[in-house]
Amino acid sequence: RGCCGAAGPFAEAFRESNTSAEQLKGHVVRARVVEVSRKGVLVDPGLRAPLRFLPHELHGRHVAARPGGQLPFPAAPVALGDVVELAVQEVEGPDGEMMARPVDVRHNGADLLVWEAIVAAHRDKQRIKGRILNPVNRGFSVGIGGYVAFLPDSRAPVSKARLTQLIGKLVNFDVLRVNEETKNVVVGWVGWDRRKAHRADARKEAAGPGGPSSAPLGSGSEA
Repeated sequence: RGCCGAAGPFAEAFRESNTSAEQLKGHVVRARVVEVSRKGVLVDPGLRAPLRFLPHELHGRHVAARPGGQLPFPAAPVALGDVVELAVQEVEGPDGEMMARPVDVRHNGADLLVWEAIVAAHRDKQRIKGRILNPVNRGFSVGIGGYVAFLPDSRAPVSKARLTQLIGKLVNFDVLRVNEETKNVVVGWVGWDRRKAHRADARKEAAGPGGPSSAPLGSGSEA
């Protein structure tokens, strides 16, 4: 529900750009500053009731957009009409209102948006790009936009020694598991599961020669 001047086409578009309330925890939303006073700053995310922050809690570093296009200095106060970014901590707190903290768009914002992309890839069963970093116990570390994911040996197509040849390469991965609380991510080589591959090999051996060959190493990688 809107408030304090957040009306008209801008407000309608603003609401459409934010997702449904049930899916917001751990995600970033944008909110419009609709009131600035000595008591605090009121922002409207276009979902449920507006949120109020103390004057020292919101600054220019939290502003993602400003009418006219000129962003404020990081330590400058926010102004009416500014669009700030908020990380949702609880969709509904003890008093029934959403709980959120301001996001420093010049630093933390990019990391949070990357995390949203990882979560979306897992939810929608889409591929995501990452770089193979280094071997670890029972697998490899994979870098995805500042986050470190785990690639288990069982979800890689070849031995660890051969996979080491691809360190630093950008590769498409399936996102297998995501932990929102710990920010742990498990990925797999696109379409590869060693257990399924072993079963396929067993069927091929039973069928005799002439069966289809497996995909070559690097088929999921990009230059």
